[in-house]
Amino acid sequence: MSNASAPHGFVALPPYHVIRDFLGPDLVARLLAHADANQDAFIPTGVGEGRIDPEIRVSVLLWDFGSLRDVLAERFRIVMDQVVAELRLSSFELARLEMELAAHGDGAFYRRHIDIPTGVADKKGDVPVIVEKGRAALLALSR
Repeated sequence: MSNASAPHGFVALPPYHVIRDFLGPDLVARLLAHADANQDAFIPTGVGEGRIDPEIRVSVLLWDFGSLRDVLAERFRIVMDQVVAELRLSSFELARLEMELAAHGDGAFYRRHIDIPTGVADKKGDVPVIVEKGRAALLALSR
C-alpha cells in the first residue's frame, strides 16, 4: 500500500503510550493459565459489528476473565489518569471498561486496520490508549 492511498493513521502515527511489563509476569502467567483452562469457551472473532470475515481476521476470543477481571480492570484504572494526561487528552469519567482476550494461533491474522477515528464519526467514542507489545493488551476507554 502506498502512502498516497493509505488512511492518515497508517502514515502518521497518532499519539500513543506504551507501558512495558504492564501486566507483570505473575498476572501474565495467571492469564495464560485461565486461557488454557477455558480453551473451549473461545469463539471466532468478527470484524465491525461482529461479522465473521476470514479474509480480514482469523482468531478466537474469550470475553470471560473469571476472577481475573477485577484484577485486570484495576490495573487499567490505576494508570488511566496518567496515560490520559501524557496523551494530552481531556480528562473524563470512565463509563465502562470492555476487555477481551484474543488468541492468534498458527496461521491466524488480523489484517492491517485502525481502531481509532480517522475523520469519520466514531459512534462509540472509544479511545485506545494502551498497547503492550507482545502481550496484546489494549485499553479502550469509553467516554
